[in-house]
Amino acid sequence: MDPLERLASLRSVFYSPAGRSLGTRPIPLESQSVDLQRAEFVEHARWAHGGVLFATVHVVGSANGGRPFRGREPRHDEEVARRTQAAVDWLHDSFRAATAADAAAVVVALHASLLHGPNDPQDAAYAPVRAALVSLAKEFGKPVLLVHGDEHQYIVDRPFSDPVTGVPVPNLQRLETFGSPNIGWVDVVVDTTLAEPFRFEPNVTPRWMWW
Repeated sequence: MDPLERLASLRSVFYSPAGRSLGTRPIPLESQSVDLQRAEFVEHARWAHGGVLFATVHVVGSANGGRPFRGREPRHDEEVARRTQAAVDWLHDSFRAATAADAAAVVVALHASLLHGPNDPQDAAYAPVRAALVSLAKEFGKPVLLVHGDEHQYIVDRPFSDPVTGVPVPNLQRLETFGSPNIGWVDVVVDTTLAEPFRFEPNVTPRWMWW
């Protein structure tokens, strides 16, 4: 099975038309795909609500799609490189939009954990996105929340630091959501009048309710 064919199928199902959300009450979205140089990245979207800017970024597990598999070809590597650069560009564009709108906070949502440690071979695959996010959060100076999954644990922390100085970035918070074998979700309450605008309420589905 070709992952690029699957990606094209997912884009056609969930992002057609681009610039509009799913749900019973769709909302308009800004999409990176309006840039003809980035037309395929319909999943790079953003919107604002209640003074908070939300952005989605395509960063996945398995070394950001770079892990070897049977039938892997140069075009798969080219897709990873192009998508990673598009993700970095979208982060920059979204933080510019947040600054221009004087947003009270920014929420960035993606799939993969960006933190794997220097001894993990896949860590380098996430370095460009991680570096961009850290730099942009520092420059923005207001609360930034990164939401991701991938490692199947519920975690709320502030694990990011400047890659050069090692100084923590206190306004960049991370929420990692549940995954197998724990099935659950997290309610996030946002109050931009508070210095710490994000409050987290984890919910776990008991095993006896799985069937």
